[in-house]
Amino acid sequence: MPFIFKQNLVQIIQQPERISLLYHGDHEVRRVRLNEPHPQPLTPSWYGDSVGHWEGDTLVIDTVGIKTDRPFAMIDLFGTPYSKALHIVERYRLREYDDVKDAIERNRRENWLFQGDIFSAHRGKFLQFM
Repeated sequence: MPFIFKQNLVQIIQQPERISLLYHGDHEVRRVRLNEPHPQPLTPSWYGDSVGHWEGDTLVIDTVGIKTDRPFAMIDLFGTPYSKALHIVERYRLREYDDVKDAIERNRRENWLFQGDIFSAHRGKFLQFM
């Protein structure tokens, strides 16, 4: 599941009881139940079990139960393994351009941009992943 974060395009669909994340690469789908606990006992799965809730304007997703007995059970491209104790917490929120313009400029100067500079001209909202 950690490799899903390498995807650079994601569509997020919010429904009253769940959030669905549709990833561009390989058409992968993740489903996040809202305002529910993790089941007990938990059966490990490819993406683990994800539950979410809102903290103000921030979506918090808590994931546990990611399978370890599979190929490429690693956190990064360096092969760092993980155990069944892996616990991932993601935070997402929409930000206004004026709040992120300094970070966009720093990113443009300091990082290799895979698809070129696609953000500098955008003046709408940005999704921040923490």
